[in-house]
Amino acid sequence: MCGQFLALKEWRDFLKSLGIDDEVIAEVLVNVVKPTLAYPIITAGPNLMTARWGLIPGWATDAPKASTFNARIETAAEKPSFRDAFARRHALVPVAGFYEWSGPSNPKRRHRITRKDNEPLVFAGLWEGDTFTILTRAARAQMAALHDREPVVVGRRQWKAWLDNTLFDPALPPEDFFHIADDDTAPMQDSLF
Repeated sequence: MCGQFLALKEWRDFLKSLGIDDEVIAEVLVNVVKPTLAYPIITAGPNLMTARWGLIPGWATDAPKASTFNARIETAAEKPSFRDAFARRHALVPVAGFYEWSGPSNPKRRHRITRKDNEPLVFAGLWEGDTFTILTRAARAQMAALHDREPVVVGRRQWKAWLDNTLFDPALPPEDFFHIADDDTAPMQDSLF
């Protein structure tokens, strides 16, 4: 789940809502973000930092062999790769939307998922060093037709609590929160790595 997402183009309003200075960033230059690429995230403070998508735990000597670009919220507190970050280093990952694929393997249909109100989606993330991961949960009815997992979305009133590690399970958005559209004009998914 969540193997590519759409970069948030305009950061000014989002950063102002967190109390971050205007001078930090105005626009993200990339459009589609894939695992291992760098992307701005928000950490406690709030602070803006650029990190690579795919969490590498502090104890690892090399990048993990298993994928660490998504972490299950149900097990992140126990898994060695995510345990320390889950306890101490929460992040917000603001995006314009994300992609999911469905159908038989050839050809798969690409779907762009955004918010119905066109506001940014803000995913619950974890960070370690200069890397991050996105937390996922079991998909609800709206997303289940595409995938069995969906990103954990943090609501605006929960941002500061999530960053301060006082909120460990953000409330679910409404069932009809996502807008799902076919994106046939977009290229098929490239290799994740």
